[in-house]
Amino acid sequence: MNNDWAPTLVEYAGATPDRVMDGRSLVRLIAGQDEPAWRQSMLIEFPPDGVEVATNLPCYMLRTKDTALTRAGTGGKILVHAETLEPTAGTLSDVEFYDLDVDSLQDKSLHASTQPKRVNQMNAMRERLHLIQGCSGDACRSLES
Repeated sequence: MNNDWAPTLVEYAGATPDRVMDGRSLVRLIAGQDEPAWRQSMLIEFPPDGVEVATNLPCYMLRTKDTALTRAGTGGKILVHAETLEPTAGTLSDVEFYDLDVDSLQDKSLHASTQPKRVNQMNAMRERLHLIQGCSGDACRSLES
């Protein structure tokens, strides 16, 4: 992820950052070493910084294989929850929810499902998405693990 580059460069340089960093250093992974506490969830934001919002609807997505959210014991299931905002009012205009085991191409959103398992997964994903959007530093790393 883009936010991993700064911590990686800081570690290679042997420096100490002068600000809170959200990402994680990739040094161990690049060296082929195991990284036991690597992220299970990640925030994806669109549009990227510097792109005009009027022509690109803001979208925030959480992609996770965190067993606390997927309710799958193996950690192999991947869920995706996305929210698109109407840019002028800042109101929610679209919600999507996918289980990649069922729909790997993300063709049919499950956001309207009334199955208790899906409702619980969607509520947990929505809550985690909103928490991870406003976090920084160790709080982000905790939410991603």
